[in-house]
Amino acid sequence: MAEFLRDPPLQIHLAGAGLGWDLLGAGVPCQPSAQIDLWVPAGEEIFKSLVLLYLVRRGAMTSFVDGAVYGFASGIGFAIVENMLYLSRVDVDTGVVIGTTRAFLASVLHGSTSAIVGMAVGGFPLGRVKHPLLAWLIGLAVAIGIHTTFNVTVFQNFVS
Repeated sequence: MAEFLRDPPLQIHLAGAGLGWDLLGAGVPCQPSAQIDLWVPAGEEIFKSLVLLYLVRRGAMTSFVDGAVYGFASGIGFAIVENMLYLSRVDVDTGVVIGTTRAFLASVLHGSTSAIVGMAVGGFPLGRVKHPLLAWLIGLAVAIGIHTTFNVTVFQNFVS
């Protein structure tokens, strides 16, 4: 059975709410640049996934399903705070458009990329991982690649 089903909800709340802070100014709407395209996704993905290393070390993850759940919770927690930062800087009419768009795109992106890192750390696809730090780095590389591709696509097609 997946460990998250037996755990107290505190761990899921820790994964989601505890990582909602924004690094590198990512929550501030600004012009597209190399910072947004590469460095911000890298910083965000590293930050969102740090709690996953803590949970693995603590023994709270016993399968890749646990990693996916904790990772998604971490990413959604981060996305909620990032969305609030975006919405706090715009008027109501603009906020409706930004909020709706970010709820469907950015929130799913943040949750999914963190879930990928969580699955890597939690043992996907071959069972328990012997070197969680190496698994974290591999999952992180995939997540950063997806996040960077998303940012480049959005900024080139919709913002510019």
